[in-house]
Amino acid sequence: VCSSDLEDLRVLRGFEWQDLSQRCQGDEAYSFPPHDGAAAALDFSSQGGVLATASHDRTVRLWNLSTKRMVRPPLALSENVQRRSMAFSPDGGRLAVRDRDAIQLWDLTTQKPDKIEDVRMALAPAFSPDV
Repeated sequence: VCSSDLEDLRVLRGFEWQDLSQRCQGDEAYSFPPHDGAAAALDFSSQGGVLATASHDRTVRLWNLSTKRMVRPPLALSENVQRRSMAFSPDGGRLAVRDRDAIQLWDLTTQKPDKIEDVRMALAPAFSPDV
């Protein structure tokens, strides 16, 4: 392989990456406004109409997927941690959010944490379908 062949390969690779990048841009259906901190987790309600996003800014935002608007003011979380996970209850009325060493169970009607469970080893919250 001579140096001109290598140059051709670099140009071809650059073209491929550029083409792939262009194909991946602009296909999104919608971009939600960002949190003030990096996004840490998201979950869809079982009915599919609401998206919950958690951030390092210590908030959870609930988005109506039809209107693309926040359902209510952000929920204020107790901790600012690197890893966070969450899950909607099957009926969509509660949201369990895992922070550092606790799982906060939010009542989405009252927007208040119903219960805070102290957990050390839990990885992610989940609901039983019959709850």
